[in-house]
Amino acid sequence: MKEKVFNSKSEIEITGLRNALADAGIESFVVDKKDSSYAGAFGDIQLFVEKKNKEKAEAVIEKYFED
Repeated sequence: MKEKVFNSKSEIEITGLRNALADAGIESFVVDKKDSSYAGAFGDIQLFVEKKNKEKAEAVIEKYFED
């Protein structure tokens, strides 16, 4: 089962987080909920991990924003 750990409007931010998670050995999944009709003005990009990795992923994300 997958759990949402982050959402953002920025593809760059999501890519950076996915790289940080991959470096920590955590596989992540993206669901793009942005409305392409409005150049991304509405909706978010959601980042998911497996439920068993949620706590570790949240720690990686927290550290990512501290640096």
